[in-house]
Amino acid sequence: MVGLETAQQQLEISPALQQQAWHETHAIAIPGLRWQAYLNQVCLHTIGPWLEERTGTPPAISFPTTPGLWSLVNGSALTLGNRRIVVIPGEAMDHEELRVPQEWIDHPAWLGDYYLAVEVDVDAESLYVWGYSTHHTIKTQGVFDSSDLTYCLDSSAVIQDMTVFWVTQHLPPEPTRMEVPPLPTLTADQVGTLLRDLQDPAIALPRLEVSTGEWLGLMSQEHWLRQLEEPRRQGDRSSASTPIQLGQWLQNLFEVGWQTLEEAFQRDSEMAVNLRQQPIPPDSGLTRVKTIALDADWQMVRLALTVAPELDGRRRITVQLFPAAGATYLPTDLQLSLKTLSDEVIQAVNASSESHYLQLRPFKCASGREFRLYIQIGDRAIMETIVA
Repeated sequence: MVGLETAQQQLEISPALQQQAWHETHAIAIPGLRWQAYLNQVCLHTIGPWLEERTGTPPAISFPTTPGLWSLVNGSALTLGNRRIVVIPGEAMDHEELRVPQEWIDHPAWLGDYYLAVEVDVDAESLYVWGYSTHHTIKTQGVFDSSDLTYCLDSSAVIQDMTVFWVTQHLPPEPTRMEVPPLPTLTADQVGTLLRDLQDPAIALPRLEVSTGEWLGLMSQEHWLRQLEEPRRQGDRSSASTPIQLGQWLQNLFEVGWQTLEEAFQRDSEMAVNLRQQPIPPDSGLTRVKTIALDADWQMVRLALTVAPELDGRRRITVQLFPAAGATYLPTDLQLSLKTLSDEVIQAVNASSESHYLQLRPFKCASGREFRLYIQIGDRAIMETIVA
């Protein structure tokens, strides 16, 4: 429920949203990072409907695409019309300052127009939008804290009357952004080294372990960020991942890391066209896509799973493998196979030198039956457990 319009907006957090957010962040292994992801989740999905109610336009979520990315950086971005609104949640009740991670200020692709300061009070099931500022103000009046890479804006410089925010939306556009310098381009060797080093599960906050230029450079590709998210999950000490519960998918509950087709292929128009031409069209069931790193050289592929309920209670499952964003073909000698729990091969397909995708024959099985899916290249095998 959305609260009455006041200078500092109070919004209610629904119990259902709290439960969903806690479920969707369960895989983040470090308690403090899970809590950060949880706060962001409830904040994002409470602020979004409020903005829609006030404007009549549903805002688009531009970051993050998976809850686990909040284990790397605090904050969310919503696009409303031609403005980007960055939402920064916190639990401080004194409202002495607005602290914004550097990523939201100095990364050209991440910076916003407006920054909302939000206090989340989980016990009271409420959040408070206590003020806002602009990128220009934070960049010119904020103080950079190098200890945690944040810009700190004193509350005296934060506009704490949200009615002013809505008035400005009906006025001629004001200058909200400052130009920031372009990021340095990282070489493939630099990226590989950084990803290998920062994947150490003992590193809780990778953003604090490398130079600002290196970290912001890594943030230019979201699939690199997803690889850094992986070791901060429960059970990611081996190549096996959390079982994929397809029954929960049909209830709109998904494991961390799985995206919709639109999210996975939005920047890859050629692949999106190829996907629509495949034997199993996307509308044949519920489809989710996950990006997977194959080896230490960070070759990547996208795994697509489609599940559809049958009239007899069984489930029809389709498994597909696509190149990573920007690639035309799958790596040569890549194998995709489906096995029983006793490692009996049910079916397998191999990539050639010009394979645009791999697909297993669609199959039907009873609800609750388990399989193992293997993606193998050389002596490296990634296993995913599927529960139908």
